[in-house]
Amino acid sequence: PLTHAQQVEYDRSGCVILEGVFPKELKRIDAEIDRLRQDRAQQHGQRKNIILQLGLRSAITRALYADERLLPLIEGVVHPG
Repeated sequence: PLTHAQQVEYDRSGCVILEGVFPKELKRIDAEIDRLRQDRAQQHGQRKNIILQLGLRSAITRALYADERLLPLIEGVVHPG
């Protein structure tokens, strides 16, 4: 779970930087997200909530979303609706 300080930062800015969560996969994940965002921008223009839709569009992002290390980090800040 996020520490109290991380939760405060998330509440203040809408994001928090978590060091070392996906150290081996980070470059590959970043490159894939950049590629998907570029594809999306060229096809449909920039849209809101693009990050939420990434898991449906790539095996790399599906694997990220299914990774057991992710849920404990987001379950306190991500809610349905």
